Order: sequence, then C-alpha cells, then structure tokens
Amino acid sequence: AVLAAAVVPGLFSECIGVELLQELAEAGARMCVRFQQLIAESWPHISPPSLRVVEGDILKDTSWHHCSVVYVASLCFDPPLLNALSAALQGLKPPALVLSLERLSGLARQWLVLTCCESMVMSWGTCEVFVYERVMG
Repeated sequence: AVLAAAVVPGLFSECIGVELLQELAEAGARMCVRFQQLIAESWPHISPPSLRVVEGDILKDTSWHHCSVVYVASLCFDPPLLNALSAALQGLKPPALVLSLERLSGLARQWLVLTCCESMVMSWGTCEVFVYERVMG
C-alpha cells in the first residue's frame, strides 16, 4: 500500500508503513529503497515522496498521527483489535481520512464519520472498503 500511494506524483509528500512483524517491516523498507532507485533511474525528473516502512505497533506508535490518509488492511482483525484500532485513530487530526477493509467499532463514531463504502477489486477478489473522515469529537 505504501508503494501504491507513492506511484501518483505529487499526491503525497510522505508515505509511511507501520508493520508489526520485523521480517515484513524489513522487506517493506528494502522495497521502498528499491522503488526510489527505480524512479531515480527511469524517471529522473519525477520526485517521489519520502517512503519508509517501520517496525512498530500501530496501537502504541503515534508517529503516524500526523498523516492525512490512513489505510488499514484490517480483514483479519478480531473485534478486540478493531476496538483498539478505533481508539488509536482518535489521535488523527481532522479532516484525516481512514480507509479500512472492515467496519470500525461503534467506539469510533465519536471521532470518525463513515463517508462511503465502496466495493473494490483487490488481488484476492472483491472487498468492501469503508472510508471514514476524522471529525472533532
């Protein structure tokens, strides 16, 4: 998702991935470096956004709270994790957007408004994507 967000020039100034598993965080960081090398070699006139993947727990790490768009691949999250994630999203600043593959808990309704739900084609099939906006609350 970090690389997909970086593909459109000028869309974002920074793309950050927070990955709980060390091996996946390291692989993501290597992919970011390689992506930036490919862009520099193939399209030197394009300035990609700053890219990074860090190892961390999105529930404890607050370094992403400044982001304007947050994508959460939450398909395998159980209800307690979705509740904890909903609470963590309170740290975002309005009018940040949250894209989640699962409906967030009712707890989030205090600071997130569901703006739309779209069926999207993913590599594994069709999936609902819930789009929330961070509001004051």
